[in-house]
Amino acid sequence: MSGMPMELVERTRSSVVRNKCLIAGALAVALLVMAVGANILLTPGTIMYGDFNTPREMDRFELYPMWTPFGHYTNTDKADRLLGFGVPVSLAIALGLATEAFIKMMVLGTLLMAGLSSYLVSFWIGRRKFPRTSERAVCVAAFTVSVIYMLSPWSMNRIEHFFLWTGYALAPLILVGAMKGLEDHDVKTLALTGFLWTVASTSAHYTIFLFMLVLGALIYQNPLRARWPQRI
Repeated sequence: MSGMPMELVERTRSSVVRNKCLIAGALAVALLVMAVGANILLTPGTIMYGDFNTPREMDRFELYPMWTPFGHYTNTDKADRLLGFGVPVSLAIALGLATEAFIKMMVLGTLLMAGLSSYLVSFWIGRRKFPRTSERAVCVAAFTVSVIYMLSPWSMNRIEHFFLWTGYALAPLILVGAMKGLEDHDVKTLALTGFLWTVASTSAHYTIFLFMLVLGALIYQNPLRARWPQRI
């Protein structure tokens, strides 16, 4: 038993050394998010932009945007935010977070999630499709893709709709997860992809968009064929 902590430390150290380039790129993405969001972090007050006006108290989030008390107005299109948005709100209320801190965490956290997911997916594709390319070059390329994806005009224009950002942020992982799960016949990967799809479906838009990504992966892998080498 006494040797288990040392063995765990040694395994961790070996893993860090082996993946130092990948980790360095991920840290660079995080630092970029901190730099971009420095004004958000250091400026007092909550974010109110576009048509998304946040409540002043956290407990008011319990009513918005999951349901509406008005019987003549349907809120069905917002019910899909219950998991991706309702759970963070409930945790923030339980922890006693102020609205200002919660909104900043959601905005910058979702931006970071978009950067890391696109970075990891790009790195995975690069290592797989270009095995002879050096790991450092793949990391640089993946970081470049991450910056473009994370800070795209659409992404920046949706800063107030971070529940739409959730689907955008997880889209790369869902696409690659669906492709790899179908390719390897890996039920666990497909189940995890389905869970991410559920979390990312925080709007009717992304429920459909992500379905199109999964459908594209299904068509590409063509799992109905008997022999996998005959795939498209």
